[in-house]
Amino acid sequence: MTRRVLILPAVLALPFGVAACGDKTIDTGSAEKSISENITQQGLPKPKSVECPDEIKAEKSGKFTCTLTTANGSKVKVNATQTDDNGRFNFDISQ
Repeated sequence: MTRRVLILPAVLALPFGVAACGDKTIDTGSAEKSISENITQQGLPKPKSVECPDEIKAEKSGKFTCTLTTANGSKVKVNATQTDDNGRFNFDISQ
């Protein structure tokens, strides 16, 4: 059972690159940093870490899942949905 604990409506814009096959990809490090910073801006404790997939294809309505490790070591999923193909996305956190 998935329990949604936090929905952050922030739209995050990230740098993106071009993969070898020619598809635009989101910069993973920037995605991880943006998620962590957004959580902190919401007044929540800074995550210990955020880990996203190595390659995220930039596409409108594309989805990707990251793993957030809280300050106390618990792991939760971050579900992101891209709002365009330029690296902007919204995310929510579920347990």
